[in-house]
Amino acid sequence: MIEKMAYVNITGPRERMEDITDRYLCDVDIHLENAVLRLEGQRFAVPMTAQDPYRELLGRSESISESVEDFFGKKDKKAQKKEEKRLQKKAKENPMDRDEAIALVQDAYAKACEDKEAVSVFKDQLAELEADRDSLAPFIGLAYPVEKLMKFKYVACRFGRVPKAAWNDFSRMIADDRSTVFSKCQTDDKYVWGVFFVPENEDARADSFYAALRFERVDVCDKYCGTPKEICDELNEKISKLKADIDKYTADIKSVLNEDMRDRLWIADNTLKALSHNFESYKLAACIEDDEDFDGVDTPFFFMCGWMRVREANELKKKLESNEKDIICIVNDKPLEAGLEPPVSIKNRGIFKPYEMYTKMYGLPNYNEFDPTVLVAILYSFIFGAMFGDLGHGLCLLIGGAVIYFVKRSPLAGIISFAGFFSSIFGLLYGSFFGFEDIIPALWLKPRSAMINLNFIGRLNTVFAVAVLFGMLLMLVLMIINVLNHIKQKNFKESIFSSNGIAGFLFYGTVVLVAVLYVTGKALPATIIIVVLIVISVLMLALNEPLTNILNKRKALETGVGMYCVETFFDLFETVLTYFSNTLSFLRVGAFAISHAAMMEVVLSLGGYTEGGNGSIVVLIIGNIFVMGFEGLIVGIQVLRLQYYEVFSKFYKGDGREFKPFFIKRRNS
Repeated sequence: MIEKMAYVNITGPRERMEDITDRYLCDVDIHLENAVLRLEGQRFAVPMTAQDPYRELLGRSESISESVEDFFGKKDKKAQKKEEKRLQKKAKENPMDRDEAIALVQDAYAKACEDKEAVSVFKDQLAELEADRDSLAPFIGLAYPVEKLMKFKYVACRFGRVPKAAWNDFSRMIADDRSTVFSKCQTDDKYVWGVFFVPENEDARADSFYAALRFERVDVCDKYCGTPKEICDELNEKISKLKADIDKYTADIKSVLNEDMRDRLWIADNTLKALSHNFESYKLAACIEDDEDFDGVDTPFFFMCGWMRVREANELKKKLESNEKDIICIVNDKPLEAGLEPPVSIKNRGIFKPYEMYTKMYGLPNYNEFDPTVLVAILYSFIFGAMFGDLGHGLCLLIGGAVIYFVKRSPLAGIISFAGFFSSIFGLLYGSFFGFEDIIPALWLKPRSAMINLNFIGRLNTVFAVAVLFGMLLMLVLMIINVLNHIKQKNFKESIFSSNGIAGFLFYGTVVLVAVLYVTGKALPATIIIVVLIVISVLMLALNEPLTNILNKRKALETGVGMYCVETFFDLFETVLTYFSNTLSFLRVGAFAISHAAMMEVVLSLGGYTEGGNGSIVVLIIGNIFVMGFEGLIVGIQVLRLQYYEVFSKFYKGDGREFKPFFIKRRNS
């Protein structure tokens, strides 16, 4: 069902716009239009200009979120999704208004983020002190002030390490070197640390000699006074103090960002995001500059326009009229008469709602068109059941789809469940239960064995004959819907002369009547009338253009008679071919009904159930699962194809634009 729309205009003093938006428009569904374009040509209408006041607050909220991740860790995606659902529920129960959200974010930012900056500075200092300490720690055994070592005038010193595996060779070689003195300091699992001294004029030779012995030079900190041990003790004391400060500030941050505060900050962030988004309405509003010559005062006004559901629009108008004397709200609930094209919002309830997915996949109906969702739901499920008729499979689809739909709210699951219901009905009609055709009696027929004798055609499977007859009747019904649709749109040309209009209905309906009577061996009643109907309908189809032009008081033919006759011949040929191909398309309904029974016979044969013995239950289960999944998917696609190409093409355009409410609702805020 297409919901009725009203075109709404709202205007008032410019300084009142944000207040009106926050108090009234944020709680309703309104599809905003660009007001400047609507007022195009108006002398005083200009776009609204304003800076988003929530951008800086959102930046601070993002910094707080980063702080939460830094101090409490980042959750995985599954945990985040679960946490978000909990918070959404909490936000509905405890909504937050604008002032509370702003105050909360500002307060948390001042307390947490400033402390975080201090912690960051302390951590940088800590890293520097630890690096200085770590560079001197291996040389604690050196009992001489480092600053004095660096200031020797005639002797150079080199700090470094030797791999433990090379220590024996290293110590033996340096013992024979008279120009250097090596002082061993600390030893760890991998290295022996130490310092060697060499006369200043021998340092180049010594560097090469020691490098050959796998001595690796290291840089040590020289900005402190004292022996390495004294310096390390001093640095350890500073490091301990810094760690204590970091722990204190971290504890303060965690106390500020406790669990309750984190929840409230999430709600505040969502509130600010909604406010920021809603503030974007300024870009769609217009500012009307008042003419000073009119009242001597320059009073700018805001102007907003958009679409609302009629009931909500009237309620909004009443609220504004009773509460806001300086705001004008005009509601037009007959937009088509004003030449306006409303956006479309379709609303279907119960079992029909999931099928809106299929309608939207093809395209929304325009505002003056018929919503095909209910028709799609009935036809899709009915045809699916006829093609996939099995009581066992149908019950599995019905129950499984219903469970998934009520748990996950998946539209596709709802469609599967409803289609499964019709599969169960046709399973009873076919007498099929998980492929077995001897457990329950067939209330109608067995698709593979039921045959019928028809004149001219001969012996034919009954399912094929019924499928074609169903397709013919359906096409006639769709033509009636198309006629009513065009009458509603006041497009009388299409309702009368088109191939899916009255002319097409008369022609195709007469041909169907003749064909049915002929193949069933019945005599044609009133043959002359039937011939007359066919001739009249063909003439209406052939003379479509000149008759329409005459009704519109224009020249009958825009082109020559010869060219028009050629075009008309090919148009009629295409129309007849389309009728024929559309009718034959419904043969697939019978074909899949038979193929389903054939596939299940293969499964039963593989499981050993066709020989009268006890078959394999494992093969039976796997085979049924395969048929339900594989064939169910193919049948679902084929039925959707029938909907789009054979059904929608008869009466539906699907060129409507979607109704998209602009504001993010903040109930009770």
